[in-house]
Amino acid sequence: METQLADGQTISREVTAAEQDRTVIEAPRLLSGQVIDETFFQRALDALSGTVDGMELGQITTPDNNFVITGPDAYFYLVDPTYYGAYHLLSMKDSYLHRLDMFRENMERPWGNYLTKEEICYWERLEEQTQQPFIYEPTDAPNRLFDVLGTMGIFIPVLVALCVCDLFSQERRARTYPQIFTSRQGRKCLFLAKILAGGVTSILAAAMAMGAVIGSSLIRYGTWGW
Repeated sequence: METQLADGQTISREVTAAEQDRTVIEAPRLLSGQVIDETFFQRALDALSGTVDGMELGQITTPDNNFVITGPDAYFYLVDPTYYGAYHLLSMKDSYLHRLDMFRENMERPWGNYLTKEEICYWERLEEQTQQPFIYEPTDAPNRLFDVLGTMGIFIPVLVALCVCDLFSQERRARTYPQIFTSRQGRKCLFLAKILAGGVTSILAAAMAMGAVIGSSLIRYGTWGW
């Protein structure tokens, strides 16, 4: 990565994936508790004003065909990561600072008004009751954890199927049906036990998988953001 400061100084070095990952996690925490207002966003712009690239994203190719990242990301990684979180919210600045005005403006447009007058008043009352301005708190840990847990919903049925797929087929393979049918308890008791065992095993397997995801999230992010 490479960044050129306004005073002509050029800072360039290789930033490992571990360093980038640590910056992404830890940098937003430096702004924890800050009020999100005009000053909040202006500080990010002021930080970048000290660089030649400013807000311009980009990368350059060296003679040996290596890519060098420049722009705001390079500045935050190489110089000062403090306003990394504010910079990534700059694209939402106008919609955040003027959200009520934009809401009302949209309601005045015939093609944009899909709410009744009662619904419009309801949302306006909620906006007035909301504490403003907001306070910045990074919530990467719970957000990413919930994303992963939501994705796991696709795989848990497969995990359950793996736990119970062999419950009733093994008797056919072992040819033990005659013994089961002639036993004192009969097949109903055995099948009920199998269903209960399969259900408990499936629940434990799903709990272990979710526990592993939650544990890895706590190791990576800690309890920050909850």
